[in-house]
Amino acid sequence: MLTLFLSFGTQIVAAQACSSYFPLDEGTRIEYEITDEKGKSAGSQWQEIISVAETAEGTKAQMRVEYQDAKGKETFETEYGFICSNNVVRIDYSSLM
Repeated sequence: MLTLFLSFGTQIVAAQACSSYFPLDEGTRIEYEITDEKGKSAGSQWQEIISVAETAEGTKAQMRVEYQDAKGKETFETEYGFICSNNVVRIDYSSLM
């Protein structure tokens, strides 16, 4: 079983209920440490909000994600967009392709 450890960088804003799930401030970075059943590091992941804009659809944000293995080698990196409107988060899955 893997365990996640969360640490929040920069700042967190609670302007909308959606920000409880996705902090909606540019530069906010969430880091996860992934550990194995013995508590040893199995890797890490971080997510960073790289842009936020208010639109007619709601709050539109772009997030960058990176995964690293236990040795710190980057294994995956991507960006995706999402919109928060009326306490609902809609992920732009086409941006994950």
